[in-house]
Amino acid sequence: MTWNKVSNIGTNGELNAGRNRSIILTNQIVLVIFVVLLALFVANVNINGWNTFNQMLLFGNIFAFVFILTLNHFGLSTVSRVFLSWMCSVYPFIASLNDKLEGVIEVEESMYYMPRLFIITTAIIPILIFSFKEKLFVGISLLGSMVPLVFFDVIHNSFGVGYYELGFEGTAYPRLHALTLASYSIILAASFFFKSINEKFASKNLKLIESLELKNQELLNKNGQIENQSKELELANYEIRIINSNLEKVVNKRTKKILDQATQFQIFSFKNSHELRAPLTNVMGVLELLKEAKSQQEMRQLLDLLNQSCKDLDRVVHDINGILNESVVNFEKELKK
Repeated sequence: MTWNKVSNIGTNGELNAGRNRSIILTNQIVLVIFVVLLALFVANVNINGWNTFNQMLLFGNIFAFVFILTLNHFGLSTVSRVFLSWMCSVYPFIASLNDKLEGVIEVEESMYYMPRLFIITTAIIPILIFSFKEKLFVGISLLGSMVPLVFFDVIHNSFGVGYYELGFEGTAYPRLHALTLASYSIILAASFFFKSINEKFASKNLKLIESLELKNQELLNKNGQIENQSKELELANYEIRIINSNLEKVVNKRTKKILDQATQFQIFSFKNSHELRAPLTNVMGVLELLKEAKSQQEMRQLLDLLNQSCKDLDRVVHDINGILNESVVNFEKELKK
């Protein structure tokens, strides 16, 4: 839990993924260094007691840990990374130089080797926590390890605590200095090489992730459009079902009316045929009687009957036409609805 909390100090969603990774890595490195130096402090106190070196080790370690995390917390991650890079190289160099100057503990040859080894080991930290896009800060941070290594003997000699000035006579010491610089250069070159490969793959992965996120967003948008279209289709289908239902009712209703009217036409036709037959029969009967009439008076009476029968026939035909025309007009109106 503590590891995660410390690792995420200073990160936020507004920063890009690369910057957040650098901040997390910086926090993790400073936490590991803090724990290692704290363990070293405990071991040194048990061996050498409470001396100046141990005081610098304890208070410097605590200060560096709190200071770097505070810088990250307030968004000053670039400053914190430069400080971490310099601290890991300059601090052990100064502590070693101070031990030689104080003379509290006996100076040993290893005190000229161990600081160099520690500086070489931590020299890759700037390459880990900076991107190649931050070339200026990478260069400034690397100066923290380059200056102590290149001018290690020059600085010691200027303070009167050089390797030969303290009575050491190792003939291989100059070669050790050259070997240290060569190792330092090889480590940096290898670190730069692997860092460049890593950043290329990270850049490709980032582009791939962005492409996938874009595709995913497009799919989400299309899914939204499909859902909207599906809802529109459902609504249209519902409206069509309602229209079909209403249409079926209308068709059934009109069909029923047409059938009713057809039935009425049949009844009307049957009825009128009988009404029409009566005056027609009268006419035909009178005509037969006229053929057998013997007197002028009888013919006159038959002609009067014929005239009346014709008038009755005309009236019936006229009534039939009027009713028929009215029914046809009503039928056409129903069809137009």
